[in-house]
Amino acid sequence: MTRPTSRRATPRVRRTGNPKAPITVSYWPWLSVELTADEARRLALDIADLLGGGR
Repeated sequence: MTRPTSRRATPRVRRTGNPKAPITVSYWPWLSVELTADEARRLALDIADLLGGGR
């Protein structure tokens, strides 16, 4: 599936001042995900591992 535009998809990250509130990352209008800070950290580490980054 290709995106309907050639514009580069850049995520929009929304956070509140509350560290326990979920972080919303959206690639509008294709994808929107709410993560807690811990989930976001684990996801970033998993992506780094997949890309060969390591911890």
